[in-house]
Amino acid sequence: MDINSLKLQRLQLNIELSQLGSINSVASQECEVYVAKYQEIIENKKQIEEEKKEVLNIISDISLRKKNIFMQAFNKVSKLFTKILNEISFFEGEIQLKNEQDPFLDGLSFVISKKGNIFGINAFSGGEKSLVAIALIFALQGYKPSPFYIFDEIDAALDMKVSDKLGEYLTKKANTKFDETNQEIEDIHHPQIIQISHNRNLVEYASKVYGVTMINKVSQIYELPNGK
Repeated sequence: MDINSLKLQRLQLNIELSQLGSINSVASQECEVYVAKYQEIIENKKQIEEEKKEVLNIISDISLRKKNIFMQAFNKVSKLFTKILNEISFFEGEIQLKNEQDPFLDGLSFVISKKGNIFGINAFSGGEKSLVAIALIFALQGYKPSPFYIFDEIDAALDMKVSDKLGEYLTKKANTKFDETNQEIEDIHHPQIIQISHNRNLVEYASKVYGVTMINKVSQIYELPNGK
């Protein structure tokens, strides 16, 4: 390589150097700052991912506990519903979950068996629907018993035979006590049941009967003799 070629190469290199501009003397320091920020972001991301994992584990644990508690309650209520419906009606039934895998995503369905045939609740009469509703109420209360119940004409759509069965059940329930383990113990007058009714068949099962009448636009309450 001759001297002229070297000079030409040097010239080209000088041109390229001039195009690069002046040297940034603080570039290395700025690089260190950005590297530190990057490391901080990485650490924050790692911490957030760990916290997210912990939160998801807590949510999963709560969801599992919630489902277990719900299923425990549902299984008992379902069992009580079948038992009570059999006592107060002339047909059988059970409660089923529409979504057993995740019961909170959907509701319940009532499967009723009458004379060997399976029906949905929509195929039932008003009185039969009333019995299903009454059985469900008592099944729910059976899971967490109350000291007293107030019912307003729950027998309005019932015929005489079914009213008698309901009266027998209410009498039995009024003489049933639950201990601290929620087990039935036979006792007297526990819980108290207050029933508003115009049904003579049902009224006859009451231990105390009170009538209400209007005299001079004023309601009067008086005690009547019970029939049974």
